[in-house]
Amino acid sequence: MAAKTLGEIKDVDLDPSGVFKYIQVKVTDKSDASNSKIILRGYERCPFHADIYGETKEQVDRSLFKLKALGGGRIKHDDKKKEIFIYGYSQAYGPAKHEDSKALVEQNYPGYTVTFSNEGY
Repeated sequence: MAAKTLGEIKDVDLDPSGVFKYIQVKVTDKSDASNSKIILRGYERCPFHADIYGETKEQVDRSLFKLKALGGGRIKHDDKKKEIFIYGYSQAYGPAKHEDSKALVEQNYPGYTVTFSNEGY
C-alpha cells in the first residue's frame, strides 16, 4: 500500500546483504513544499538506478508527494560483519551526496560501521 504521510515512508530501505545500486530521493509533500525528506533505496534485484527509482515511486501516493532522484551509487552491505560501504555514482542521476547517505544509514542501522568513498563505480 502506498504511503499517505511522510512519516509512513521509510527513511532507508536496503537489501539485507550484498553489493547493489542505491539512490537518494527527495520526497516533498505537494500540499506543503517546506515538508520534505531525503530517503535511500537500494535493491540487488534492480540492475539499474532507474529501476530502483521506479519501485520507489510505487511505494508512495504520487498524488500527495513529488519525488526527485538526487543521485546514486553503490552499497556493499555485509550484515554478518555489520558493515555498510557506500561508494560510486549513478550514470542516470549522477553521484549522491554519500556523506548524507552515510548519516541516514547510521541513524537506521545502529551498531553498524558505515563508511563511504566518492571514488569508484
